[in-house]
Amino acid sequence: MISTASHDGLTRPPRSRRPALPGTAPGVRTANAAALLPGPRDAGWIDRFLDALLVEHGLSTNTLSSYRGDLAAASHFLHAQGEALLTAGREELIQFIAELSARQLAPASLARKMSALRRFYKFMILNHVRTDDPTRLVENPRMRRRLPHFLNEEEVEALLVAPNRATPGG
Repeated sequence: MISTASHDGLTRPPRSRRPALPGTAPGVRTANAAALLPGPRDAGWIDRFLDALLVEHGLSTNTLSSYRGDLAAASHFLHAQGEALLTAGREELIQFIAELSARQLAPASLARKMSALRRFYKFMILNHVRTDDPTRLVENPRMRRRLPHFLNEEEVEALLVAPNRATPGG
């Protein structure tokens, strides 16, 4: 590892240019963050994927940080199962999503994690690392649809009388 000497003469590792894991400050590792570290076989490809998203799509630091956490969590889960993100199949990914659902994650959070996984596997195919997409037949979590808010009769009346009809702009 390359290190740098600081102004006080102590040697420290260089700061990473990657966004920190969600919930941590840059350069800080906590026990919680360590649990989200990706499996050793996946870390390099996750970094390449996020670099490509930054360069080719200009995604925000927050989005990249969220994707890093999502992919690291998936990789960590799969590593504990003796699998890797690079080689996981549909069934392993379904187990990961089921585990997250059991923790009662919001459907929107599950959908974002699936989005990160789908984009990651598309990147793997484009880079000839995989020939298949294990997310292809995995359904997205059902999102609750919000009912539209309708105006009542009084609100409609208030809107109709609001414009000044004496002016051309109404």
